[in-house]
Amino acid sequence: MERLRQAAVDLFRTRSYAAIRIEDIAARAGMAKGSLYMYFKGKDELYLQVFDLFFTKLFSEEFSRFSAIDDPRIALRAMIGFAVNQTSLNDEIMFIYRAVMDPSLMELVRSRMDRYMAEYFGIIEALFTRLGRAELKEQCYLLAVLLDGLWFYRIMEMEPAEFSTSRTRREALKQTLYEMFDL
Repeated sequence: MERLRQAAVDLFRTRSYAAIRIEDIAARAGMAKGSLYMYFKGKDELYLQVFDLFFTKLFSEEFSRFSAIDDPRIALRAMIGFAVNQTSLNDEIMFIYRAVMDPSLMELVRSRMDRYMAEYFGIIEALFTRLGRAELKEQCYLLAVLLDGLWFYRIMEMEPAEFSTSRTRREALKQTLYEMFDL
């Protein structure tokens, strides 16, 4: 099953979802086409499983860790630091964002994205609630959008070079965000 997942990730790195056939995934894994059906109902189920594994590994586990921090101000600063410091365009990040950028894949992952984003927003909202902020919804929404926008710019390779290469600029960006949200 792991060979099939890795083969799918390898293929999704260079080809669109629609252009990849079950036969391609099986061949890349060094297996017969029928082997894929022993583990997955089809390409959609394989893709969704990989999507869930990557999203959980990259985001859900980190967000849960942040929500467990006693001081909500420190937790929010940690969340901002996490978003700003993610510098590598690894396979997992590219896999997730490719899904969001491909209309046919977005339909496939929409319910999962809704669930993950609700979890993400819920953690931010809980932390702001613990801070006693009256303007809760607006600040939660704004912070979530800003952090997601940072990831998006990095993935789309639109991030200004001075932020991707300079630790000093990243630290300044974090400080700006801390100040914006009075953290």
